[in-house]
Amino acid sequence: VVIVQGGLHHLPGLPGDLAKCLSQIRRILKPGGTVVIVEPWLTPMLRLVHWGCRRAVLRAVWPKLDALAIMIEEEIETYSRWLDSADMVLRLLEENFTSEIVRFSFGKIAYRGRRA
Repeated sequence: VVIVQGGLHHLPGLPGDLAKCLSQIRRILKPGGTVVIVEPWLTPMLRLVHWGCRRAVLRAVWPKLDALAIMIEEEIETYSRWLDSADMVLRLLEENFTSEIVRFSFGKIAYRGRRA
C-alpha cells in the first residue's frame, strides 16, 4: 500500500512531475497493490472555503481559516496549477492504476486504485 495525503499538489511541474511520481508509485507496488490518494479538489465546498479565505473578518475570528488562507497564499502557484488540472490528474491516475474509488467531497478527491 502507498498512501499520499496532500503531497501531490505541491509538485512544481505538471504534468511531468506528477507522471513521474505516479509511475514510481506503480513501479514499487506489487501487482494488486493499492494506492490511496487524498488531495485538494475544486468542489463547491472548496469554492466556499476559498471565498471565506478572501474575507478578513472571517479570517480574524476563525484561526483555522486564516491558517489555510496563509498556506494557500504561500503555495499559490502549485496549488492553483493543481486545481486547474483536474482532467489531466484523472487521466494520469487512470493510466497508472485501475481505479476502485474516486470520490469528490468536502474539497478533496479521495482516490483508491490498484496496480494491474
